[in-house]
Amino acid sequence: MNKVFKVLILTALILCLFSASAGAAAKTYAVMPFNIDSVEQYKYMGMSVPQMISSRLYSKGNFQPIAKTTLAGQSAAGSESDAARAQSAMHADYVIWGDIVIVEQDVTMNVYARGKEGGVWSRSVRTKVHSLQPSVQDISSAISREVFGVSAAQGAGITAVTNQQKQVRELSPQLNPDLVVNEDGVRDVYLNPNIRYAGNTDDSGTLRTPTLPFPSVDFEVFDLDGDGLNEIVVLEEHAVGVYRFENNQMKELAKEKIRLMDNLLSVRVYNDGTGRPKIIINAQDDRESANTYVYSFDGRNLKQEAKNIKYYMNVVKIPNQNRSILVGQSGDVQRVFKGDIYEMVKAGDTYVEGTKFDMPEKVNALNFAWLPDKEAVELLIVLSPEERLRVFGKGGNRIFETEEKYSGSYVGIEQTAQIRGMGKDTSYIPDKYFIPQRMLTADLEGRGEYSLLINKPISTAAQIFERYRFFPQGEIHALYWDGVGLNLKWKTRRIRGSVINISLADFNNDGILDLVVGLNTHPGAVGISQRKTMLMAYPLDLNMSDPNTPPDAVEFLHD
Repeated sequence: MNKVFKVLILTALILCLFSASAGAAAKTYAVMPFNIDSVEQYKYMGMSVPQMISSRLYSKGNFQPIAKTTLAGQSAAGSESDAARAQSAMHADYVIWGDIVIVEQDVTMNVYARGKEGGVWSRSVRTKVHSLQPSVQDISSAISREVFGVSAAQGAGITAVTNQQKQVRELSPQLNPDLVVNEDGVRDVYLNPNIRYAGNTDDSGTLRTPTLPFPSVDFEVFDLDGDGLNEIVVLEEHAVGVYRFENNQMKELAKEKIRLMDNLLSVRVYNDGTGRPKIIINAQDDRESANTYVYSFDGRNLKQEAKNIKYYMNVVKIPNQNRSILVGQSGDVQRVFKGDIYEMVKAGDTYVEGTKFDMPEKVNALNFAWLPDKEAVELLIVLSPEERLRVFGKGGNRIFETEEKYSGSYVGIEQTAQIRGMGKDTSYIPDKYFIPQRMLTADLEGRGEYSLLINKPISTAAQIFERYRFFPQGEIHALYWDGVGLNLKWKTRRIRGSVINISLADFNNDGILDLVVGLNTHPGAVGISQRKTMLMAYPLDLNMSDPNTPPDAVEFLHD
């Protein structure tokens, strides 16, 4: 009997514990679709703004959104009574609804929240389309603080870190102190749960090559000869070289000089599945016309396969097809580019126009990338002439443009409005079109969430002098589309030197994908001629990353 009595007591205790646990269950909330009064271009905000608010209200173990399947059948609420009926049907502790009115670039947004016991909280904001994202963040923080009763620190996405969590982070093998993430307060952790802005002083999360004794224009990492090991193509100012990173050394495998009168602009590698991958070198000749070269590498030697191609060419990834295509556009002496953008097709020892692409104005063969969003819509990302990122939606409608500038290449082509045949005006300083660096798109976490990777140059002098292009520092930013704009997902720590480009590849052939950054050292404004080349690689151990690890408070500190 004693044993039976003990079992009964133990069972009662377990039931009490479960009961207490159930009582402390996370409260649920539902963010309804918003009513939107606007032109067709902004109709998507009726769904995307609620999704943004919902993600910012989530607090593990405290507040969580109702299941998407439950919310799927609900339409926008036009009044409190509509919201109350939906709240009852969904059995949600809180319901949030609202409306947005957009007239040209002016936005008026009204947001309401209701608890189980009734009573309505409301907030109204007026802003511009390009400033809507921070307003959504402010409203989300206000709901967390004033409706949910969450403290300011929790509302900003900062959670306490226990000693046990700190010990786990210190022992975890995948931590990379050189990636910064979650600056906007989003609670998901991407790629790497250990987030620091300044980080440790060691370089345990970064690989570095010895310096090469020359400045570089561009680089790429690719398996050029089909042996299963990646090579590194380095484009100098008047030569192209092939290297392999072995035993912490840059081993030169081949080098080919290119005539001095050519202005070398960029290098891309394209694999069409036939023969060896093609090394595409964009160049401008002494007549200021496009003069692109194509090489291949057989493991020992570089072979020139084509030259004098009058197109600037680029390799662009096609969304949702896991393949890349070669695109091109004719060069122009005055305007740099002319005509339409085409898929380029190999024909004998040259390349010719294939399928034409219908692109918005000011898009050229070198300045765009496609970025799939969560709804499988192909967004077109374009680097504007001012080096801001423009986002185009369906039908070529421009829906967003960043305030910050990106890319920051020092390699450019002079463009002038002078009429051909009238001679050169020696007193005229021509503008330059700076060749865009790569805009890489990738689903690094394997969750269908694509990021845009791009360089963010940093220079005080460049903010004052437009033609100063030798940036002393840079950061690689991973941006994602949150339904309203491009938002920062993660970034590298500050990189000392002028970033020339980036690549995603297994840099040192160890089976781990790397974010590879090429840079020229920055010996100061008066030492430009003494620049040298260096490559850095950030291992991205995707198998070890834990998206459920809470971020540390220090992640939200800014420089």
